Amino acid sequence: MDNLLIFLDRFLEYFICFAVFVTCILIACFLGIKVRKAKNAKAEAVATKESENSEEE
Repeated sequence: MDNLLIFLDRFLEYFICFAVFVTCILIACFLGIKVRKAKNAKAEAVATKESENSEEE
């Protein structure tokens, strides 16, 4: 019985570490996507503004 409790203790310990690690990875992915979309939108706005300025001249 003691071996089972030790096994479950270690299993839960590693499972919790794994869950925290996966959660950090997911947060990093979502933040990366959000930052990239914002950067793309800003670059597109600058390009649109430059093209409008060149058409007016």
